[in-house]
Amino acid sequence: MAEDIPKIGLFIREFLRQHGEASPAEIHRGYKITYRGLKTTKGNIYKLGTYQSHAVYIAGLVIAGLVERVEDSGDGARFRGEDSVAPERTLVRLTSKGERASDYVWSHPLRLWYRPYEWERDVHSEYIRR
Repeated sequence: MAEDIPKIGLFIREFLRQHGEASPAEIHRGYKITYRGLKTTKGNIYKLGTYQSHAVYIAGLVIAGLVERVEDSGDGARFRGEDSVAPERTLVRLTSKGERASDYVWSHPLRLWYRPYEWERDVHSEYIRR
């Protein structure tokens, strides 16, 4: 059931704990594979979000300081058979701030960054934009 699907932020945190570093595409692929075929309470297939929605969410995690970008030079593979080398991939990894963050922060990082409630300001002030 859909209740078994964790918030995307919690999935990203656990994925990065297991893999160390990963690209947004790898995270998105892992999420889709892990939760493929789950049904909603009404019996419909649950929509797991697009790559773009996950990339935007990861960008928000970077802004909040929960993950950081790491450049991967790749293996020098050729791009589409041409003489140019494939572009570098951007990877992300957990920060120490991200390791310390609670499940609530991982579940609501964009709201904490942009429009926190007053009680959130008191409880999660470290993650709120000044």
